[in-house]
Amino acid sequence: MNVVNNPRRSQLFAQEPSLQEKADLAALFKISAEARQALIESLPPQVARDPRNESEFAHVVPTASMEEPSVLEGAWRALLRFQEQLQRPDNHDDVDAWLSDLGPTLRGFKIDSQTFVSTLNGLMRAMLRTAYAAGVLPVLNAFAATVELRAVQGLTYQSGQDIDSYVPDLVDLVPIVSLAIGVDTGRDLRFQTDLGQLRSLIDRLRATLKDGEALAEIANALRSADEESSAETQEY
Repeated sequence: MNVVNNPRRSQLFAQEPSLQEKADLAALFKISAEARQALIESLPPQVARDPRNESEFAHVVPTASMEEPSVLEGAWRALLRFQEQLQRPDNHDDVDAWLSDLGPTLRGFKIDSQTFVSTLNGLMRAMLRTAYAAGVLPVLNAFAATVELRAVQGLTYQSGQDIDSYVPDLVDLVPIVSLAIGVDTGRDLRFQTDLGQLRSLIDRLRATLKDGEALAEIANALRSADEESSAETQEY
């Protein structure tokens, strides 16, 4: 009897997934739908760093605090693989091709095909929203901060003064915060601030976040209404 092997349809899974890739895929669908959505919404605009780096997803763990960190890490890696493939200039993959190639793996892990399709479609919608949100301005892709104490001097050394007679006059210490903000054009912004300015900046950012969340609620309501309308149209 001749055995016919179905040819693989996707670039991403042109070969049988490795054990790690299968485990990461299982992790993606082991976590809750809410945690999965939190990870999708927190993906970086471009996959430019090691997807195994735990720090990449650390900031979304509080949203999914009930999940095991190791499982979240696997889910994060799985999403990054799909995202990286979709961002390739020569990409020809789509959800149907992945579903075809991963069928046995999905069945082995008892992953519902509709949940798989819904999740990957959600990933592509999130990537599309991110692309439109980026617009034409540079996009934030890195942030770092350090805190140090800086000496306050009373009497300072004056030019021409006898260096042997100079005695440092340190009268106080002040905390200083140094910030580095990176954007995708490579033109980083580096500056320092005192604690008062930092508090003011944080308050403004928190207010801006609240404004953004209010707009997101409106967008979600409009999206839900549109989906309900489409579903009702299909019923008729």
